[in-house]
Amino acid sequence: MSNREERWEALRMYLWPAGAPPEAASSWAGDGAEPSPSDADELQQRGQEMQSRGEELALKGAELQLRGQELQLAGEEL
Repeated sequence: MSNREERWEALRMYLWPAGAPPEAASSWAGDGAEPSPSDADELQQRGQEMQSRGEELALKGAELQLRGQELQLAGEEL
């Protein structure tokens, strides 16, 4: 397997860890070929969705960290 094929396989496994990729991606997933423009659009959209979700989780994590600090200060006052 070439380096390029390994990268596509890693990307496929990252995007669809629970099993086979959606039908739209099956045209390129196993043959080492680059994705078609529609597949590339789908991958880009999925990447943007994942980035948005990551930003949401980072914000939630910061909120939880702040809340934890508030609780720690309240506990020290007791």
